[in-house]
Amino acid sequence: MLILKIVTRNIFAHARKNLIICAVTACVSLFLFLFLSFSDGEMENVKNGVSGFFMPPADIYVTHTEFRSLLARNDDKKLRDATVHNAEELKTLFAGVQGVREVITKTARIGTNLYFDGEKYLDFGLLGVDPDDTLIRAKYSVLSGDGTSAAPDSLGWMTPADAAHSPHTTDVPDTTDVPPILLHESVRSSIPVKTGDILTLVATDLFGQISTARVRLAGFFEPVQDNVNLYSLVLMPSDPYARFAGYNPGETNRLIIRLEKGYKPERVAPDLHTRAQEAGYDLDVYPQSEDSGTDMWLKVFSMIRLIIIATSLITLFITAFGIMNVTSTNLADRKKEIGTYYCLGSEPPFLMAVYTLEIFIVNLAGSLAGIGTGLIVRAGINALKITSDNPGFLIVAGGSTFTLGLSAGTILWIIGGISLLTVLTALTTLGKALNVSPVVAVKETEQ
Repeated sequence: MLILKIVTRNIFAHARKNLIICAVTACVSLFLFLFLSFSDGEMENVKNGVSGFFMPPADIYVTHTEFRSLLARNDDKKLRDATVHNAEELKTLFAGVQGVREVITKTARIGTNLYFDGEKYLDFGLLGVDPDDTLIRAKYSVLSGDGTSAAPDSLGWMTPADAAHSPHTTDVPDTTDVPPILLHESVRSSIPVKTGDILTLVATDLFGQISTARVRLAGFFEPVQDNVNLYSLVLMPSDPYARFAGYNPGETNRLIIRLEKGYKPERVAPDLHTRAQEAGYDLDVYPQSEDSGTDMWLKVFSMIRLIIIATSLITLFITAFGIMNVTSTNLADRKKEIGTYYCLGSEPPFLMAVYTLEIFIVNLAGSLAGIGTGLIVRAGINALKITSDNPGFLIVAGGSTFTLGLSAGTILWIIGGISLLTVLTALTTLGKALNVSPVVAVKETEQ
C-alpha cells in the first residue's frame, strides 16, 4: 500500500510529463489496435465467406478409420473403401449424444462444367449443402430470377419440384425430382439463365468417373460475405450432390458434428466413438483441431496476420526508444525527489519498484485509452458498411465488406507489448536515474 500511495503521489505531482508519456503510448496503442483489427477483420471475412463454404467450422469429424491416411496419400482408387455408410442412420444415432447440437453430412466439393442452351461454361465448383446445416444456410440469401430476395427460408430451394420449363428448354421431357441448384448472383450477367431453367452438369467425380446430371435452376444465391472464389460456386442439396460426386445413397466422405456451447470436443468425441462401436460401426472420431486439411485461404490470411504482428512489434520497439528517452529525461529532472527518498531511508530495490510501477500505470493508462479510442473508431468504420465487388478490394479485405474485427489476441498483444515496453524502460533508465546521492536533496534544499 505504501508503494501505491507513493506512486499515486508521484503521478499527480508530475502530471504534465506523465500526461505526455500517456498520450504517446495512447497513439501507439491506437495505431496497433487499428492495424491488428484490420487483420482480425480479414480473418472474419474469410471465415464468413470462402472458408465458411469450403471448410465450414466443426467441432468433431467422423470418418472411416482409413480416410485420413488415404486422403493424405491422395489415393483416390481406395477412397471409396473409406466411405462412411448409412449416413442418415448415423446422424440420428449421434444426435442423441449429450452435447451434440447438429450432425451434418460433408462430401468434398468437385469441379464441374455447365451446359445450357447449346453453350458450355467451364470451371464451376459444385458444393453439396446439407438441409440440416444451419451455419451454411446463414451464410447466403436466395434471390429470385429478377434479383429480388426470395422467401427468408433458404431451405425452400432444396425442395424437389417438377422441372420448370423455359423457352430455352422446350426439348426437355417432363420429369420430376430434378435436383435444384443455386448459382452465384454474379452469373446472371454472364449466362442467360433464369429461375426454372434446366441445365446439364458434367464432371469427373471423386473416383475418376465421368458424371452427368440434369439440374433445375432454383434461383441465385448472394453470400453474406462475398469473395471472388465464390463467383463460380454452384450449390446443390447434399443427397443428390453425393450421388453426382460418385457415392451411393446414404454414403458420404465424413460427418461434421457441432456441439452445444460449453461442451469440449475432446470429451464428447469418446462418447460418440463408443456410441458408434455399440451400433456396430468402425469409425474414426476426432476433434477438428486434429485435422490437417486447413483451408488455403485461412493459411494465407494467417500468414498475413503474422506479418502484421511482426510489423507491430517493430513499431513498438521503435516507439520504445522515444518513450524511454522521455521517461529518462523525466527522471533526470527528479534528482531531488529521489535523493529525498534516500534521506528518508529508502533502498534502491524499493525505489526501483516505485518507479517501475509508476511507469507501468502511466503506460497502461495510455494503452487502455488507445484501445478505447480504437473501439470507437472501429464501431464508426463498421457502421459505414464499406462494400465493394472490386477483385482487389475482395482480396485485400478478405471479403466484400471492409471490416475491423476484434479478438482477445489483439487486446492481449497490445497490453503485453506495453508491459514489455515498461520492462525495457525500467531496465534502461532506472539504473542510471536512481544512481543519485542523498546529498543532492540537501544541496538543492539549501539553495
